[in-house]
Amino acid sequence: MTEDNKQDPRLDKDNVASKLVGESIGDLEGAPLDAVCDPQKRLPQSAFEFMQEIGFNEEGKTRMVEFNFQRPIQGSPTPQDVTVQAPFIGLVPLPNLLIDDIEVDFNPNVISSEISTENEDKV
Repeated sequence: MTEDNKQDPRLDKDNVASKLVGESIGDLEGAPLDAVCDPQKRLPQSAFEFMQEIGFNEEGKTRMVEFNFQRPIQGSPTPQDVTVQAPFIGLVPLPNLLIDDIEVDFNPNVISSEISTENEDKV
């Protein structure tokens, strides 16, 4: 059989119908929403662990970064040496995820049907 003569896989009973047997419409519609919500639920824990890892040393003290620079002083020919300490966590972007809009296109199609009739004759 050539590529042109193959049946559309969406119409293949084994590929589609068998995968949907036992699935409720609610499960089919809800799966994409779960896929969006689950990472948003896990992110706060992940962010907390990240902050603990980079924000604090082994003794539980804040990791600090020290900067040295010179700043000019008005009326003085020589600049002043300045040292600044800042918490490292304030300099690093924290993990975040914000999903404020989601669009789920759900377009079920009936691709097969079956009709069964029974007649009973009583004498």
